[in-house]
Amino acid sequence: MTTDDMTGFLTDEQLDALRRGYDRDVMLRAAVGNVAMHYAGIAPLMDFFRSEIYDPDKMDPQHRQRCLLAILATKHHPLTLSVHVYWSLAEGLSLRDVYQVLLVAAAYAGIDAFATSAFTLKVQTLPLLKRLIDEGGDAIATPNVVRALVAAFA
Repeated sequence: MTTDDMTGFLTDEQLDALRRGYDRDVMLRAAVGNVAMHYAGIAPLMDFFRSEIYDPDKMDPQHRQRCLLAILATKHHPLTLSVHVYWSLAEGLSLRDVYQVLLVAAAYAGIDAFATSAFTLKVQTLPLLKRLIDEGGDAIATPNVVRALVAAFA
């Protein structure tokens, strides 16, 4: 799989449709809620992160997502990586951007990190996103995309 291979998975029109269905506030609430249910008493820390990391006036969302993709590519948690691939695309990263970040992470974290992240991207995440985009309508609304990703990795 090369950088050039990534450009054919989703067209610009499909990415635009995915982005039209995206709601940053809904995505952030879902992410915060997911973390909060696993860690009691984390609300003050999550409020801090929300204000410092997830405020687009303080940190560019594309920059944040590149950092998160690189980290998550090394963690071997396909669902979390898949959700952040969606989040990254919705925030405006291209498939080429996503792939290049995963490639850099693999160069430093090892081939197993690349194998896991490439499989997650190519075989699991992108076909699901493409199917949802093709369905259109409510299928590409943020809550429905997140639910579909969670179901795919259950």
